[in-house]
Amino acid sequence: SKHSGGIWCLWDSSLWKVDVLRHFRYFVHIKVSWKNEVDWLLIVVYGSPKFQYPQDLRDNLSKIAVNVECEWVIVEDFNFVLHAHEKGGSGLPSLRGIPGFQHIL
Repeated sequence: SKHSGGIWCLWDSSLWKVDVLRHFRYFVHIKVSWKNEVDWLLIVVYGSPKFQYPQDLRDNLSKIAVNVECEWVIVEDFNFVLHAHEKGGSGLPSLRGIPGFQHIL
């Protein structure tokens, strides 16, 4: 079977302190600090274009969001658009995922 996508998180441990708090099929949630300064949170999201916007991803990110008490950054490749007109190219966008994506943003 073919596999593609996925998330890789690489860092220089002499400069960054990184603790993986949670990982899931579609995201990695990390606590980060630069040279042991103030902690902040990083969430890296990969949304596969092959699947409808996953309800479990939205639920997990929503649960994390209510507990955030420090600086927070989300780096994403959701592979979804907010509106059908945003899709470029010859293919039509999947309209099934748009409402879920709009809800989480």
